[in-house]
Amino acid sequence: MIRDEIIIERYDWHVYVYMAAAKDDAQEILAKLDEIGIRASEYMRAERHLQKAFRDDTGMTYSNLDTRTSVMVIGRSTTEEETVNTFSHELRHLGDDLAEACGIPHHGEEIAYITGDVACALAGSLLRIVCDCPKCSNHE
Repeated sequence: MIRDEIIIERYDWHVYVYMAAAKDDAQEILAKLDEIGIRASEYMRAERHLQKAFRDDTGMTYSNLDTRTSVMVIGRSTTEEETVNTFSHELRHLGDDLAEACGIPHHGEEIAYITGDVACALAGSLLRIVCDCPKCSNHE
């Protein structure tokens, strides 16, 4: 599993990212969800997802809008394309959460730029998963 953390400084938003996560990583991810103060009902849903049903080509994003903190999980994927698909899907959820909490229009340029900035910040981690060339696999 690859761990990453980014801060969207303009909104003081912290994002904890887990890529290529598997069932064995559930306890670490659940501990982070607990740490960010996720609601009990969402925690229980995440626990079920991670411990019982987590499978390839899935992910999840949970956010605490009050503390401006998110946990984004990209599970292991069957193909490189599915990794990008899951990443894009979860990135959209993150953008929606951020827009809702910060009063940003969901359809405007501002959220599009934020999404691009987050994608760029996580590009090195994503490349480590989808590309096995020496340059990409050495991204830290």
